[in-house]
Amino acid sequence: MKRVIIVAHPDDEILFFSSLLNKVDKIIVCFGPSKNQTVSKGREKLQSQYPLSKVQWLNMQESDTYLSANWNNPVVTDA
Repeated sequence: MKRVIIVAHPDDEILFFSSLLNKVDKIIVCFGPSKNQTVSKGREKLQSQYPLSKVQWLNMQESDTYLSANWNNPVVTDA
């Protein structure tokens, strides 16, 4: 393997690399299950029907932090 694209999820990042897809040997997609079962089932369906054969799915657990920050009242934490 010589050329690889690593992206978080195919519905955003791969769009930006569409001109490179035919030039790479592998596309690695990090996203995977979510605490939201609807999202997880949708991702499973996407993976089973994805049209590119050179994709490797890492299925990393989603951090589930979307919309968890209050930017109008930020709080500093230890983490």
